[in-house]
Amino acid sequence: MSYRFNTDLMTDTMINALKYLPVTLSLSFISLVLALIIASILSFKEYLGDKKGFYIGRVFSIYSKSIPVILTLLTFNHAVYGIAGYLSEVVGLNINIKKIDPLWIGILALSINGIGYLVETMRSALKSVGKGQLEAGYSVGMTTFQTIREIILPQIMIEALPNLKNNVTATIKLSSIAFSIAIIEVFNSALIYTATTYAYIEAYVGCAVIYWILNELITGGIGLLERNLRIKNKATA
Repeated sequence: MSYRFNTDLMTDTMINALKYLPVTLSLSFISLVLALIIASILSFKEYLGDKKGFYIGRVFSIYSKSIPVILTLLTFNHAVYGIAGYLSEVVGLNINIKKIDPLWIGILALSINGIGYLVETMRSALKSVGKGQLEAGYSVGMTTFQTIREIILPQIMIEALPNLKNNVTATIKLSSIAFSIAIIEVFNSALIYTATTYAYIEAYVGCAVIYWILNELITGGIGLLERNLRIKNKATA
């Protein structure tokens, strides 16, 4: 019996998977925001001459490039439940392990992985601006915070957006491996649904379409933001 691709099953799988799109978006964007905050702090510390920012950022960069994300995900998952079990049984704390939401474990793991890449993104953007802008702010009586907010941030946002766009799409794609710790997001929901239909190829193609459209919308939005910022920056220059 020859195989025939079933578009109806693919559509049904996609409709079911889209119900869990908010989980995928939460997993991706919360982890990105957390990683970006930490990466920005480390990068600005380095920019301002604090070597600790450089060394800590370097550790995160090496970690992100060397350790598979799924290994971080599984390690954190076992560590969180192991520590919670120990605190509950040995220390006597009232911790219900069943109430621990694996979503936050996934967010933590993706954040740790993203810090290293975002440190490099922010570091590259700050290098393109140079320290002359910082000195220019000081020369007109601005504080360090005022100089960063009023002069440096508007410039590095433009420089960082192209790489940041890649970070966003990479994180969204990486969120699909969260199925390994029982997080039901777009990909995992499709796998669960397919367990009753056995339409695996249709499910995979349907998920690919969802991720493709989602990433196209996001990259298009960031690209539009980048163009608007460049136009605004030229107008105020």
